Amino acid sequence: MQVIGNLFGITIFTAMAGSLFTVVLLFARKVLHPALPLWSGVFGAVFFLIPFIVPEARLFPPEETMWLHGYRIACGIWTAGAAMFMLYFILRSIFAYGAVLKYPICKDKKICRVYRMLGVSAPMRRLPELRFGSLKDPVCVVTLLHPVIILNEGITQQLTEQELEIILSHELMHIQRKHHLYQRIYDLACCFHWFNPFIWIAKNDFVLTCEIDCDSCALRRLSEAVSPAAYAAAMLHLMELSAGQGSTGFGTMNALSFLLAKQRFSYILNKPARLMKIFTITVLFLFTVLTIVISTVESRSYFYPYSAYSGELEYSDIYEE
Repeated sequence: MQVIGNLFGITIFTAMAGSLFTVVLLFARKVLHPALPLWSGVFGAVFFLIPFIVPEARLFPPEETMWLHGYRIACGIWTAGAAMFMLYFILRSIFAYGAVLKYPICKDKKICRVYRMLGVSAPMRRLPELRFGSLKDPVCVVTLLHPVIILNEGITQQLTEQELEIILSHELMHIQRKHHLYQRIYDLACCFHWFNPFIWIAKNDFVLTCEIDCDSCALRRLSEAVSPAAYAAAMLHLMELSAGQGSTGFGTMNALSFLLAKQRFSYILNKPARLMKIFTITVLFLFTVLTIVISTVESRSYFYPYSAYSGELEYSDIYEE
């Protein structure tokens, strides 16, 4: 109970820093409308998982802690919820990967030819497998042991070679930029902070951050062959084909998420000014540092040996000043 109680206390503390930084990111996106850099979303997950404390503070006190009765009840509820969500994410990944292994490998000549051409310019030791399947999205990446790109056969066969080049380049960029890894980190944060609505908001917002980051990087790689207008047109065509088949997912190309697609169109077709990018990065960097400072300062009164004097958690009579 001591270890679980301490973990619950750490989770409550990191919830403060993570929620504060999430509010800043949401304010920046909704008010300033910048293209948020990928690192800002990654730091959002870091603040929910890693406590920034002063060197002399201890996350796990060296003595037995006498928890209040209400704290014990809250800790038990939190533990049950965390275990439930962790089991859910694990089973979801296992079942998804099991389904992927049953999907046939893509042998379509046109698709494979375009894919091999992209592999020449992609800095990857080995290209991920291409498989035909029917997951919630027309095109997506599934990762457990290694990444696999899943294509909806009926939809992808209706795409032109340029559209296939754009879409496959987009998926490869997701893998190269490690978006799937960062999203698993958010899944882990959601397990510990399942009670906090800000972590779920941050997780959903990070999906948009990954898509915008992927669009930007893919466009730079394809800049000689594909214009921003052609890239946006390919995305719109995929949305139309997906809607026609009744797909309801919110995935790689955000087929039915027209609100997210509208924001992505805006970033694709309207390249942000250099000064705006510098201003955004500067402001986010300052708020990142400020969040770390606030977390460090607050840790003095929250963690051992200071919480016995100024916090709600009471230590046993073993500790004497």
